[in-house]
Amino acid sequence: MKRLFAFCIVSLLSASEIENLLTQSYNELFDLKFQQNISDESYNSLSWLSPLMLTYEKSWSNQIGDDYDSQERFRVSIDQPIFKSGGIYFGIKYAKAKAHTNALAIAKEKKQLITQAIELLINYKIVQLNILKLKKQLKINDIEIKNAKELYRVGMVDSLALDDALMKKDQNSLNLLNLEKSLTEIEEAFSKISSKNIKKLPLPKLKIPSKEEFFSRNIDIALAKSNTKMLNYFYKMTCSQYLPTVSIGGSYNKISPATLGTNSNFKNYYLRVSMPLTINSKNDIQRAKLNYMIKKIDSKHSIKSAKAFYKSILKKITIYNKQIALSNKELKIYKRLFESTKRLFKAGQRSKYDVETMQLSYQIKKLDKSIYKLNKELEILKLYKVMQ
Repeated sequence: MKRLFAFCIVSLLSASEIENLLTQSYNELFDLKFQQNISDESYNSLSWLSPLMLTYEKSWSNQIGDDYDSQERFRVSIDQPIFKSGGIYFGIKYAKAKAHTNALAIAKEKKQLITQAIELLINYKIVQLNILKLKKQLKINDIEIKNAKELYRVGMVDSLALDDALMKKDQNSLNLLNLEKSLTEIEEAFSKISSKNIKKLPLPKLKIPSKEEFFSRNIDIALAKSNTKMLNYFYKMTCSQYLPTVSIGGSYNKISPATLGTNSNFKNYYLRVSMPLTINSKNDIQRAKLNYMIKKIDSKHSIKSAKAFYKSILKKITIYNKQIALSNKELKIYKRLFESTKRLFKAGQRSKYDVETMQLSYQIKKLDKSIYKLNKELEILKLYKVMQ
């Protein structure tokens, strides 16, 4: 079932590294779940076979005379249905469909845990970039405070301007502490599901899956279809329970001592046709049919929901692409302003604070662009979260 976790990821993270992103205990847990599912399928597929019954009995009786006579009986018997109006066939099909549905559910659970780890990794990098942004913004705040103090000292501004600059720094300092707290929380959440060092893991680079690829590998659609097939077989199997069943049976018997005039070793054979007549049969069949019909409609809804989800994600990705394009334009403008400010500083028309502020603003814009790119990766990851 490992093929269910294939990612279209272009990065330093290999497919095996992605597969082993979870802790060893989680990997062992999912392996055991898959093994258990295979074992259940094997058991359920053969559950229609009746067991061979071995019976040994020793009895004492004083039916004849005053003394107790003992008798030993040994019996080997079987009662095996060979025709259940399709029930055996649909029972085997149901067992296989149920196993396939369970396998998809386990695969989905593991895939979601893996994507959760990757999502935490990307968010970790986003928080790191936001911390860098705030640290640069704090440097700008320091410059603004210095300027406000100098202007206040010469009487060009009142104390409100200085207070405003100080309040901005205090707010950004508080925001920085909150981001550092978020970073710690992400590290903790990541460590619960992965044994890797989040600080050393490379960032994944996802490519947008095509519409055809997304729908052909959509695990929710596959699950809905598999559930529908499983309940269809269950409905047919339920119907067969109230139709004629043909069984054959036989036994080998050994009695010691035998009654006078009878064989001590003898065999019995029989052919039996049976059909249950129960007052609740119609309701039982109707319930199974309704469950199947409801799941059939749910399956159609899952396709419609997947279409809306794919369309929504593509729109968000388009918005991030526009933000990245705008960032590129802004970076060119800020680069020109930075170069212009440096020339003006050399000419004595700008202060060193102006140069530092423009340089920091340019660096912040570069960080904004990187954050947009990572947010775009998070949106693409949402598509892979529901893909096989």
